[in-house]
Amino acid sequence: MKFSVRILLLALLATTVAVAQNQYIKNVIVVIQENRTPDNLFQALCTGSNCGTGSNQFNLQSYGQCLYNNSEQNVSLLPLGIEGNCADPGHFHSDWTAMYDGANGHYMDGACNDSSTTCKPFKHACTFGSGLDCTRYSYVDNTSGVINPYLAIAQQYGWANYMFQTNQGPSFPAHQFLLSGTSAPDSKTAPLYADFAMDNPTSGSDDAGCAASNGSLETLISPTGDTSQQIYPCFEHATLTDLLDAANVPWRYYSGTPKGIWTAPNAIKHICNNDTNNDGCGTGNGSNSDWNNVFLESDNNLAPFLNDLQPPRSSFSNWAGGVIFVVPDAVWSDHPQKGVGLGPDWVANIVNAIGQSNCTSGNAPNWSNTAVLIVWDDWGGWYDHVNPIATIGGGNLGYPNGTGEQYVYGFRVPLLVVSEWVNDDSPLGGHISNVNHDSAAY
Repeated sequence: MKFSVRILLLALLATTVAVAQNQYIKNVIVVIQENRTPDNLFQALCTGSNCGTGSNQFNLQSYGQCLYNNSEQNVSLLPLGIEGNCADPGHFHSDWTAMYDGANGHYMDGACNDSSTTCKPFKHACTFGSGLDCTRYSYVDNTSGVINPYLAIAQQYGWANYMFQTNQGPSFPAHQFLLSGTSAPDSKTAPLYADFAMDNPTSGSDDAGCAASNGSLETLISPTGDTSQQIYPCFEHATLTDLLDAANVPWRYYSGTPKGIWTAPNAIKHICNNDTNNDGCGTGNGSNSDWNNVFLESDNNLAPFLNDLQPPRSSFSNWAGGVIFVVPDAVWSDHPQKGVGLGPDWVANIVNAIGQSNCTSGNAPNWSNTAVLIVWDDWGGWYDHVNPIATIGGGNLGYPNGTGEQYVYGFRVPLLVVSEWVNDDSPLGGHISNVNHDSAAY
């Protein structure tokens, strides 16, 4: 089945890696990590002559801008452990707005004026102004080599300089965009939708979706920026998995907890398929069986290594080829404060499992037939120097059809692509893409 997922994913693949057109890619594995920007996580790539904006260079910057007393100040990015030392910068929509600082006409310089940082014994003090918090101007310290697996992948395979988060908010809507290209509550019956789900549900990170508790609410943002409307966090819009179903392309979704904000299918009514809010997904009498494609670590003991991609309830020995979504739990996710710095090892294990696969099935994931896309769901509150509105937005707010002014685009997020068919056309090895893309551009 030549390029079984080509129609759905080649737009992303082709602009990030050069795929040999006469080869077979039967599996695409999408690994979704948490809360980083290129400047924050990949600063160690920026050494010698491989920095800057050239076609074969990584576009990373070691300092940022802060508007203080009506003047621009340079703020050096400070090294910080990958676990964050308990520093978890706020990354709700209001944090994005403050960091971007478009209201004052000064762009990308508000990160020192937003101090909403959870649990912060660590504080990056701004040297030019008392009381300011520059913790957001940080990068992952690689003195111990903790992110070497990521650096090796970026240098040997596919790296995207300009992958932007589609929305300007945290994990719950970001994962909806990754699965569906939108966080609109109901774009099936209301295709001319105007509102987006904006932030995480009020009931917490483990109480989201169509099986959330009755008191769970999701805030919407209107085209005028009004955020007064709240709804139950259960949506009905088309998803990437619907397109896969229609094309008879198999898919599976591995995640942490049934009602977690990272388990995107739980917030889609026709996938969750439950009778009442508290029953849990998959308990309804509907004909849709897509929830059977969702495998949870809490049910299957999948963490930390997904049992080399062969979970107990199923085997890839009869896998027909398709798309596999992999979302780790917090420990392996790169999420600061919650994690312990094991994200690079988690990702390396998945890549190694593919490279070392001895599966006998011709469609089972292995090095000759699989592409691994490694994305990060949102920017996590960390600084990044590339202006999304000026770059992917072309200087304009919103999508080309005039919608989305209130909620697109977000800051850059990393994207890595691992495949045997990545062209080795950079002098540094691998392939560096300078095409502007957003993370929901499946």
